Amino acid sequence: MTMNLETMAVEYREKYQPKYAAYAERIKLLLQDLIEPTGIRVAFYESRVKTVGSFKDKIIRKKYQSPFSEMKDFAGVRVITYYRDDVTRIAEMISREFEVSPSDSGDKVDTLDVNQFGYRSLHLVCQMDSGRCQRSEWQAYADLYVEIQVRSVAEHAWALLSHELEYKSAASAPSNIQRRLFMLSALFEIADNEFQGLRSEYGRIEQEYASAIRDGDLSASLNSASLAAFFKFCTDLEEWAELGRSAGLGVPREYLGEFEATTAFLVEMFTQMGCRTLQDVKELLDDVKEVSDEALRKSLSASQHHQCPVYAYPLDVIMFAALATRGNSLSSGFKFPAAWGAREASMLEDLARGVAS
Repeated sequence: MTMNLETMAVEYREKYQPKYAAYAERIKLLLQDLIEPTGIRVAFYESRVKTVGSFKDKIIRKKYQSPFSEMKDFAGVRVITYYRDDVTRIAEMISREFEVSPSDSGDKVDTLDVNQFGYRSLHLVCQMDSGRCQRSEWQAYADLYVEIQVRSVAEHAWALLSHELEYKSAASAPSNIQRRLFMLSALFEIADNEFQGLRSEYGRIEQEYASAIRDGDLSASLNSASLAAFFKFCTDLEEWAELGRSAGLGVPREYLGEFEATTAFLVEMFTQMGCRTLQDVKELLDDVKEVSDEALRKSLSASQHHQCPVYAYPLDVIMFAALATRGNSLSSGFKFPAAWGAREASMLEDLARGVAS
């Protein structure tokens, strides 16, 4: 058996492992392409191929006689979501796009009693569907299986920590630390549920702001949720982009992160400019728009002086125009995001102080 096991290990390493490694990476990229259009935000993707050591251990543990046909997890891909309910949405998408083997798939939480702790993870063992198998670029992988794991960030954190502690079930833990493990597991699950609840609540609040804005009510206090709704339902962002282009700002292209005027940053900026409500923001932007051409040309001059290219992304245009006209309202301690870099921050500081060149 030892000789046979070693022979199979060599065969796996030389013949099968490279192909499955390539397959796992291809499936990871395919999942990215499939998930991105759905709008589901994914924390990260991982691909892996079974190691030779794991291959040998599983043969011994499962007493496989024909491991190359019996094992279905040579290739693996992991999709880590921010929220638990997105796990279900992604699983539904995978079921539509792949041939899922029900007998080899399942949710690990289904194996836990209510008083047990353990890592939660949805495992889907799949093959490509017949339509994709017929495409030339996929034909070499037509008969291969892949195990796709989908879990939330909180579930993934618990999986990593429990693996590090080497206690995957309560029975395997010494009795004196079982209670602490139960408590930790509960905290992770509570955190998962609370993040989901916060997202749902944030969505409800956004809908309330959107409804009020559509009715012409701009009395809402200024915050990131209300400002996002204001930009969506009460601001012609394309008009702002055109103002930027007309003033000579670069035509938008793939965003490379020169600036990123997020709503959270603009809330802080507008607040220091004296805005407390959305009505205040509207009045400020109406005033800024009247002198936007001159203000944006100052922005262009400042960018050239600091050798920082600027582009006509709508929120960036709003930021540049507001800084050029109301930047003197900012406190001396106002900070631009460090991620923008020193040159970019210096350019914006000069723009706010009225130094255009």
